[in-house]
Amino acid sequence: MGNRIVLWLICVVGGITALYLAWYNRMVDDDLVMWATLDREGILGATREHYNTWNTRWMSFLFLHTWMSFLRPDTTLFFYHLTTFTVLLLACWRLVRTEAAKENLRPEIRENTLLAAGLLSIALLICTFDIGDTWFWMNTSTMYGWNLIVFILALGLTLQPVKHSFTQESLLTFLGLYFGGAAEPAVGIYLLAVAGVYFFQREQYRKYSRHLINFSIGVAVGFLIAWFGTGHAKRDAALPDLDVLRLITKGGYFTLKIALYHLPLRLLLALPVLLSIWQSGKRYNRQTLLKNTVRIKLAGLILLACHTYFMVWIMGDYGPARAWSHISLLMLILTTAWILTTRLTVSDNLLRGLNILVLALLLYTCYQQTQVVPAYSEYLQNPPAHFEAAKVPESGMLHRRTM
Repeated sequence: MGNRIVLWLICVVGGITALYLAWYNRMVDDDLVMWATLDREGILGATREHYNTWNTRWMSFLFLHTWMSFLRPDTTLFFYHLTTFTVLLLACWRLVRTEAAKENLRPEIRENTLLAAGLLSIALLICTFDIGDTWFWMNTSTMYGWNLIVFILALGLTLQPVKHSFTQESLLTFLGLYFGGAAEPAVGIYLLAVAGVYFFQREQYRKYSRHLINFSIGVAVGFLIAWFGTGHAKRDAALPDLDVLRLITKGGYFTLKIALYHLPLRLLLALPVLLSIWQSGKRYNRQTLLKNTVRIKLAGLILLACHTYFMVWIMGDYGPARAWSHISLLMLILTTAWILTTRLTVSDNLLRGLNILVLALLLYTCYQQTQVVPAYSEYLQNPPAHFEAAKVPESGMLHRRTM
């Protein structure tokens, strides 16, 4: 079985699994609360109410309420998720078609950028810590899943601008507003990463400065609007406050837990896919494998620690796994950098075998969903008169009803 056939099958099985879940998905828990607010107050009124009372992620709520205005509580979310995953694929497609990215693709995949985009999308889903809440729970998907899409799209626009500068700048500003106004922890790690790039690779990225600054201004404005909202203060008052010692210990434990427990298996599963996309050693920097690995691992650990400490500082705890979604994207970027700057000798047969293993795991995952999701969907459409959390059927990779 040729490696390219295996790679296409990985994309097809991953896409079928995602759309299968999308077909059965419905609004649950907070989705219904927000739909009721929308029904009462309208799109802008509902967004303003959430902004003033609890959650100030104004751009994600504006997008959420706009989508919900076309839906009913019992409507399938298939078209919403179809749009989400289509835009994710298109964002990845634009990125891999940029000159800076395309020249780093493996020769056999360079002329098939759609396949590269599909594999990149699957790698991101594999590395997502909580797929159900990040991509399939509607109210949180606009905060986390769509925030990742927005960043990938902005990166593609930065590396390869559109022909009209006004359109380019307007798009980047809008995407920056969304990114900054939808997920606070991501802003800190983004600004730190940009500062690091400018410090270490200033000359190489000078030609992108204008676009990076434009996007960063949008990010800062979106973040400040969210940060100073009255709902943020009310939510902050309801969350636990940590003293310095507990902040240090909890943040350190959280960083190590993600680095040593949550990330390794996900990255190992995504690694064969990424090795099939990017040409190993294309950006070889003459450093040994050990030295280059340590360097990139250290950069990743620093960025990870900044992200986790910022999250613990804001929330007083680790937060739900969906809030870690930007760590997934960051680690994919760093793994890509490691592949490009390291000379690895991986035989085609070994790479094909590893990808067959990934395909087998995806097929098994798809099979698992077919065994549990239909019964859960039936339960949502015909709920019992009295709700009992213990009696809610298994939901597979969908968000499980809790209210």
